[in-house]
Amino acid sequence: MTRIGILETGIPQKDVVDIHSDFPQMFRNYFKQFSDLAFTTVRIFKGEEIPLPKSQDAWIITGSPSSVYDDLVWLPLMEDFVRESVGQSVPTLGICFGHQLMAQAFGGTVVKSDKGVGIGVHDYEITEAGKKMLPGLSPIRLIAAHGDQVTIAPDSAALLATSSFCTNAAFSYGDSGLSIQAHPEFTAPGAIAITHRWAQKSSLPAQTVAVAMDSFVNVRPNSHRLASELHKFLIRTASP
Repeated sequence: MTRIGILETGIPQKDVVDIHSDFPQMFRNYFKQFSDLAFTTVRIFKGEEIPLPKSQDAWIITGSPSSVYDDLVWLPLMEDFVRESVGQSVPTLGICFGHQLMAQAFGGTVVKSDKGVGIGVHDYEITEAGKKMLPGLSPIRLIAAHGDQVTIAPDSAALLATSSFCTNAAFSYGDSGLSIQAHPEFTAPGAIAITHRWAQKSSLPAQTVAVAMDSFVNVRPNSHRLASELHKFLIRTASP
């Protein structure tokens, strides 16, 4: 059994939680076909102590309503954790906020995107480097929901995926670090709830909302194709 620690860095809006539950449960649902994974959640954003990298076999860093440039006491500690975990060859997977956190930890730059909010089902092209780590997946359709982007990639990162909206959509850091801007764990109903909430709170342009809603109804994400490769990544250097 491979022990997966989920580092929870925030909680979605209530209407998303009502549909999906929280981020850790989304990942449990996403990987439910794999009976060899055992999950433990650490609620970092609630002040729970950041664990030692080797206390689990692999890690997932979740999404968050926060930004990685916010003044949060645990953010520098999480950056230290990321560098230590990857340096100790513990598989570390960052999703959305986790993707941006890993990039910032290794010297990249994350800002609020001047392209606005990326939301909807987006197509991602897998790079030549990405095809080695994520074979047979190009292009892949995943649900996006983010207002921040990595604008300058870390020197140590290999670009794995890109899109017309998000240039730096996925990175690897050697064999032990992997990060993805999109949300493979999301399903359309939860993404629709997010879109409604963002439209209410931040006055998303009507065209952005319309395009996103159309994609949720008419374009099927194929994130299930990614699940097997992410599973392989998480178990690749797990302890016997």
